[in-house]
Amino acid sequence: MRHMKRMDREVRAQARKNYFHYFRFWFIAIIIAIGVLGALAVVKSLKPAVSRGNNAAPDRRVYDYAEVLSEQEEGRLEDYIAGCEAEYHIDLVLVTINKDMEYGNSSWKAGMMNYADDFYDENNFGYNTIHGDGALLLDNWYEGQAGSWLSTCGSVYQKFSSYDIDRVLDKVYDQIEYSPYAAYKAYIDETCRRMNGGVEDIYIPGVVIFLLPIVVAVIYAGVHLKQSKAADTTRPNTYVVDGVAKRNVYTDRFLRKDVTKRVISTDSGGSGGGGSHYRSGGGGGHVSHSGVSHGGGGRRR
Repeated sequence: MRHMKRMDREVRAQARKNYFHYFRFWFIAIIIAIGVLGALAVVKSLKPAVSRGNNAAPDRRVYDYAEVLSEQEEGRLEDYIAGCEAEYHIDLVLVTINKDMEYGNSSWKAGMMNYADDFYDENNFGYNTIHGDGALLLDNWYEGQAGSWLSTCGSVYQKFSSYDIDRVLDKVYDQIEYSPYAAYKAYIDETCRRMNGGVEDIYIPGVVIFLLPIVVAVIYAGVHLKQSKAADTTRPNTYVVDGVAKRNVYTDRFLRKDVTKRVISTDSGGSGGGGSHYRSGGGGGHVSHSGVSHGGGGRRR
């Protein structure tokens, strides 16, 4: 009986040894991945906080003059913007209107641009300083003139090309007819994402990190078992015919070479009015009535 127990313990010990032997590369990879994730979390936690340098701007960020949002939606957007501003250190302003922008000799584009820039300047927006880092989305609901204009300033102006401005507007227009709230939230998200180099912060819950090794081990075990069964179909005499080894030889023969040339256009077709600034920043650059440098762009919908 004692001998049987000892044998059982030896079998279990050998099984554990084989288990770790088979999965050793997976465990090493997982440990490295967890280490990298931990290091990134530590670096992010140690990132110095940037305090707001401009206290002259109003606390309000959502100005729904067109009344397309409910009070609850306005409140949620205000709270969401506050968190994003603290994270990305830029002011994010939303203004909705229902106005004729083609009065007098003014074009729709000029009217929207001047209104957005003047609103930003007159309210002293800018995270770091007055007329500093930030963006303002002006959304017009006037019949026959519906459309948006994105005004950029400070670091947003320096970073956003006409291409970036168009992509933010695309996100807004994708949802504006169905849900203005979702469209305006998309403006905030896409602006922050592009200020972050086009990369979204990835949050991986701790439970995922805990379960990942188990899931990988189960998958590996299943694949390994299947391969082990398949290995039995190939034996030492599989390729022996009449006592002589049989070998199939395959060769490739070069026949001809075809070369196709194409010209790839890099024109972004930006609507900012500043030409093609694909990923170069300064999209739609101009000077406002207040003498502040702004970027921007917009279009009707």
